[in-house]
Amino acid sequence: MSNSGSDFGRELLSCALEGTDPNEHPLRHVADLSPRQGRLQPWPQWADRDVVRAFHDRGIEAMWSHQLAAADLAHDGRHVVLSSGTASGKSLAYQLPILTALKANSRARALYLSPTKALGHDQLRTAIALTEAVPGHGPARSRQRAGLRPEPRARQRPCGINDRSLQSRVDQTTRTVA
Repeated sequence: MSNSGSDFGRELLSCALEGTDPNEHPLRHVADLSPRQGRLQPWPQWADRDVVRAFHDRGIEAMWSHQLAAADLAHDGRHVVLSSGTASGKSLAYQLPILTALKANSRARALYLSPTKALGHDQLRTAIALTEAVPGHGPARSRQRAGLRPEPRARQRPCGINDRSLQSRVDQTTRTVA
């Protein structure tokens, strides 16, 4: 990575951590990674075949290495932060394990949080379309299978959020799960 890119990333990180109590240590590890050529990877063994087929039907024949690494971590129940450019496939990294879990367990649920209304609506449309594409989960059940109420009018407030501006954003972008 060029020095200017690394410096910019470090500057963003510094701004994000500004005001953190000196006794807190919110980061465990920070690494500057050099740019690498993308590598296609096969779908993971744990991925449901019908879910993979839904992605295939949308022209996604394989996963990029960063998608696979993040999806594997999410599937294993680990926290994941994935940072890459716009339209680089970050969504697939969480959609694959979520849709696989929804297919395997009718009681499974997912809560999507989004920093903007536009992104939240786009992610909702995609989740519904992918759920509808999985056999046995047609349009009549798509919102239910996506973990959403038929008409998501109510909002759910996460516990522990005190910042009014953040709470306002959460109120605008979250959907109450069934």
